[in-house]
Amino acid sequence: MFLLSRALFRYASSFNDTALNILKKFDKFELSKYSAGVNTEVYGLDSLDTVEFIIALESELLVELTDEEALGLTSVDSAFKMFSKYKKFDN
Repeated sequence: MFLLSRALFRYASSFNDTALNILKKFDKFELSKYSAGVNTEVYGLDSLDTVEFIIALESELLVELTDEEALGLTSVDSAFKMFSKYKKFDN
């Protein structure tokens, strides 16, 4: 069980690094408010910014989500769970 949780953390960490690098490109992004589990609006992104964030993740990770999947994503954690269905993440 411990090895599984370490592996999941490693994959989440890699995804979070990618997501954070993308988020830092938004002028509105407030790093001091960042937490992977909170809604993107908390750290300064509006709904259009969130759509652009998801599109940037798709481009970076070479994964295309359906519109329905993408519209349901409102945090880095929710994005990680969705993208993990299609891609394995490494450090």
